[in-house]
Amino acid sequence: MATMTLENVPDDLYRRLQAAAARNRRSLDKEAIFSLERALAEETMSPAALLARVLQCDSDCFAYDCEFAALAEELDVPLVTSDARLLAAFPHRTASPESLAP
Repeated sequence: MATMTLENVPDDLYRRLQAAAARNRRSLDKEAIFSLERALAEETMSPAALLARVLQCDSDCFAYDCEFAALAEELDVPLVTSDARLLAAFPHRTASPESLAP
């Protein structure tokens, strides 16, 4: 593994990193690595965004509807909707409110 030294870290940023490390019960180094990984992960497409693109290609739904379906897929929960188009396009992932009523 590579070693990195940071210089001229603003005091406020250093205090926030220390507080996050304490809150998450991590060393300062591990908290810095975690924070960097999380910040840089935003540069790549998330699995939900990729799945949304795939779902959009396979249905006539709008992109934002596909994102909701992708998020439901990622969280493994039903997408509750009254939208007939969504219910038809994603029957394995959607449920109507009436179908969930007791």
